[in-house]
Amino acid sequence: MSDFIYKVHRENPNDEFVIVASLSKKSGSQVKANEIVCSLEATKNAYDVEAPQDGHIFYKHQEGDRVEIGDTLFAISTNKDFIFTEVSKVNDSQSGRITRKAQKIIDEYGIDSSVFLSSGDRVGEKEVRDYIEKNNLVSKSSQSSEILPDVNFIDEEPSPTKAFEIHYLKQSSDVIYSKVTREISVELIEKIQKNHTGTTLGEIISFGTLSAIKKFPYVNSCYTKNKIRKYSDYNLGIAINIGKGLKVPVIKNFNQLSLPEISKIFKDLAMSYVRDELKGSDLINGTFTMTDLSSLGVKDFMPVVNKDQGAILGICAPSPFTKSFNIILGFDHRIIDGMYAAQFLKEIETALRKI
Repeated sequence: MSDFIYKVHRENPNDEFVIVASLSKKSGSQVKANEIVCSLEATKNAYDVEAPQDGHIFYKHQEGDRVEIGDTLFAISTNKDFIFTEVSKVNDSQSGRITRKAQKIIDEYGIDSSVFLSSGDRVGEKEVRDYIEKNNLVSKSSQSSEILPDVNFIDEEPSPTKAFEIHYLKQSSDVIYSKVTREISVELIEKIQKNHTGTTLGEIISFGTLSAIKKFPYVNSCYTKNKIRKYSDYNLGIAINIGKGLKVPVIKNFNQLSLPEISKIFKDLAMSYVRDELKGSDLINGTFTMTDLSSLGVKDFMPVVNKDQGAILGICAPSPFTKSFNIILGFDHRIIDGMYAAQFLKEIETALRKI
């Protein structure tokens, strides 16, 4: 039986890397075919990886590591003394002679790693910290004027989910954010709910949105390569975060659905979220997103436009004083302007009055 090398595949179309969420075995231990050996977190979902054959498993990365798509994550071999011979394309530490923790500290202090490699010995955290103490080095972060010198603090790594969010926000950093708000009557929603028992606020607003988006197609677009890309498909992403991390399942072709159909899909996706049953295919190809913070009592906020999209709709909590609530369109001003956004929100209300 030949050695098996597992390279990270692209779970979602926009993935550039995954995070190693957990390793189920110790490196060098025996595994059986179809046994789960690790869990990975991609942009929109987490998934387990199974061993394809019996053998000894050897991991090339540790828990919490970021692994680029196409990089080797582990090998399974019948040889108990297996050694990786390939050079990782993201490894700067001379074929692993510098441990990852040591390399992280080297990067933090801006040290030339070649100073540790002349001996030929493996370099760990202790060797690096001894070098720092001997040479009275100061980390690059502590040199920054943004760090308060006399305030105690603890640095921590962002969660895998937040790391992905940061990654894609950086990619969307050239978006010119803006927002427009419109009040909707609570009485209008209550009237609709009397005629459509069991429907929620979010389901009703999404149905009004699908009618409005047909008349205002630039809301269903994105700015790319100095052009406005208008999507022909209408795929609504629903932001969900009920204690299991933010996920955005997508309702495909939502412009073709009735309110009862949307209501059922909403509830099915929420249940799949709670049961950790969302698949990668449930979380891709959204062209427009809706986020509902009404249950948290939020009266106003700035919804952030997702990557490869041009707008996002936010739903706020009702005010007991005005008996109304706000809907907010966050948008990329390179695609649409405030007037267009305002007309879009007005059309949502018009559509709601026709339900």
